Amino acid sequence: MREIKFRGLRTDGKGWVYGQVHTYGDGTFIAQTGLMSNSGEDWRVTAIEVLPESVGQFIGLKNINGTDIYEGDAVVWKVNDIERTASVYFDEQASCFWMGRDKSIDQLVLNDWMRGEYQVIGNIHENPELL
Repeated sequence: MREIKFRGLRTDGKGWVYGQVHTYGDGTFIAQTGLMSNSGEDWRVTAIEVLPESVGQFIGLKNINGTDIYEGDAVVWKVNDIERTASVYFDEQASCFWMGRDKSIDQLVLNDWMRGEYQVIGNIHENPELL
């Protein structure tokens, strides 16, 4: 079973936060859980507000370096010795993750059989110039 987790850019500008995504009122938050004591009985949840447009889901695959791949990541891979760069996005109609410069051209379904053939080089939120 693949792990379901999300990431988002903090609204306070302090980088990425990882966990489960929630909305409350007009805000979007990533909630992180952790144990407060060694007994394993006391839990705490920290919810950090994130930019809604930056939220992306872990797609269940890792790249060649073992880095988790999320929606919004910029990835590079080779096809017939030609290096290609694209972003990762989820297509609700097809119910799968794709890589592409846009949703109409150069699409490639991200599958487990490609494991190790692509590398995360950034993301579209912090590095839009990569695409």
